[in-house]
Amino acid sequence: MMKRLGTALAAAVMAALTLAPSASAAAEFGSNCSSNTGAPALTVVSLAHGGGSPLPVTAPISGVITQWKSNTEIEAPPEVLPLLAPRMQLFRPTGAPNQFIQVGEATASTFVKGQNVYQSRVPVQAGDHLGIGGNFVSLFCSTGDPADVSGFKEGSVSSGQSVSVEPENETQVPIAAVIEPDADADNYGDETQDLCPQSAAYQSACPVVTIDASSFGSGRKAVTVYVTTSLAAPVSVNAVAKLGKGKKATLKSAPRTVAPGELSKFKVAFPAKLRTKLKELTPKQKLTLKITASATNVTGAPSTDQFKVKLKGQGT
Repeated sequence: MMKRLGTALAAAVMAALTLAPSASAAAEFGSNCSSNTGAPALTVVSLAHGGGSPLPVTAPISGVITQWKSNTEIEAPPEVLPLLAPRMQLFRPTGAPNQFIQVGEATASTFVKGQNVYQSRVPVQAGDHLGIGGNFVSLFCSTGDPADVSGFKEGSVSSGQSVSVEPENETQVPIAAVIEPDADADNYGDETQDLCPQSAAYQSACPVVTIDASSFGSGRKAVTVYVTTSLAAPVSVNAVAKLGKGKKATLKSAPRTVAPGELSKFKVAFPAKLRTKLKELTPKQKLTLKITASATNVTGAPSTDQFKVKLKGQGT
């Protein structure tokens, strides 16, 4: 099916150049084998590993591939190796035997003998398979272990294309990939790429909400509080009034989300025991109402603003 290049790989590539233009949840899967052979214009999909391979063949979790590696022991001139740079591909089984859909890829910017490490952002689902393609030649590992199986197809495969591969034993795909969880589904890995995994709107540190609250006095049965916030955030307004002799009245408003920069009005009703106490006091007597407005950011971290309002007695 294919013509392997082995140790003659560099010479074959150099000859062909005259005919072609220049071109922590975290989990790891794939193979850290070093490619030692290859063939022109192949797509290779990892299908199975022998017992000596420590990494799983398929993605153990869903998330984002944030890093991938490809090792090679191929000897080639420095000007040739970059032309062998691999294209990491991600394949999802269709349910039919040895048939897959290409669902993602990442290209290598450089390539040297030994280990090559690349950063990426490729969404992945548990059960996906790694594959490899090349700009000119596709490299793979000849392992000698019959339990190592890769699927081969001549030609390249693009995103969304389905492909049926022909299994071949004693081969592995020389790619290992690191998956990080992606809790907010923004295609940034939660451990190294996303400083705010609680919200898809932010990849830098989750912003802190600032809140400002005030009141312009009170009525006979309620106090009106005006609130503004720097970000859209759920806001609640609570208050406490000391009634004397160790007693107190607690006031609460119904929480709701406040839009950034919007002046929102919260009406906080007096409970019965506070209204009763106010009727026992003359207008010259006052109670202090301590009001707290609270807003939480996307992590649930609260920001508060507190102030006091004097309540006049309502008796005669």
